[in-house]
Amino acid sequence: MSDNHAVPVKDILADPTHPAHAGVVFLAEKVSRGEVSLCACIGPVYGEPYCACEMRRRGLPPSDEHVKALEESTAKLKSLVASGALSSEPGNTTQPEIDVADVVKSHQIRFVQLPKMDIDAVVLATMRHLRAIGSKQQPRGIYVASRASIPERAARWKHLRDVEGWHIVSTWIDEAGDGETDDFSDLWLRIVDEIRGAERLILYVEADDFPLKGALIEVGIALAAGVKVFVVAPGVAIEARSRRPIGSWMDHPLVTLAPSMEAALEGAARRSRSDEEKAALLHRVFDKIDALPADDFTRKLATYKDGAVTKALVEMHEMSATVAATGKDND
Repeated sequence: MSDNHAVPVKDILADPTHPAHAGVVFLAEKVSRGEVSLCACIGPVYGEPYCACEMRRRGLPPSDEHVKALEESTAKLKSLVASGALSSEPGNTTQPEIDVADVVKSHQIRFVQLPKMDIDAVVLATMRHLRAIGSKQQPRGIYVASRASIPERAARWKHLRDVEGWHIVSTWIDEAGDGETDDFSDLWLRIVDEIRGAERLILYVEADDFPLKGALIEVGIALAAGVKVFVVAPGVAIEARSRRPIGSWMDHPLVTLAPSMEAALEGAARRSRSDEEKAALLHRVFDKIDALPADDFTRKLATYKDGAVTKALVEMHEMSATVAATGKDND
């Protein structure tokens, strides 16, 4: 393979003769024992057991150490490039771009490679990681759960977010209908992250929506994370004792039956203009790379002669640092 061509980890695990086999096995064992963050990203973590987005996913409070990690990550990655720890050897067609075992052992960098992912996917996952860190200062938002198969619902929630300015954090509303995601694993990781980071969840359900499916899982995630839940059920006759057809979980102390969306939104966060602009700038930086076709993405990586993935990560860190410092991207 060429310097910038990644071998999927599942293939390395299945091939004992591959030069990275021992390292990947080593890493897989650390993941299975829970010694490495289950988040699919690369990132230096100082004095913390998990990276910032795994902390969010587990419902743990943000840490000042993660701010330090973001500030120091560029310097750390550059030092790894200089030492050769993350560089591939030019002309060597069997040398992996990243020796995961050495990285984990020598530099204490949490690096998780899920079997279905290749190196390019790790870069994209890392961009999502940086995006999560960069936007963590926003106020806790609103997660809206409802039937995803009804386009009018998603359009209504987008109107509340984009026109009325409510701080709705549910990203599924941008993928409902024709734009539906083809990666439900990624979708549900995002859902868990968004709910746990929310200030409230609003379940909107009408009489024709039963039986509920994914929305019940979303409510369960919220209650397990201590997130308050508002139920808006226009036209639904709810039995006094059993709470059917919704369920007896409505009597949980975190759950409130609201007469309308307006009532459920009372006291919730709105997006400030500065938050919107800051988030938009950061998203634009990463969306430029997210939007690249596969061939263009490969060519972008190929512009780096050595340690292509690492240097791409360094570039991403530098871009995020620029946005954080100046509020401007490089357009």
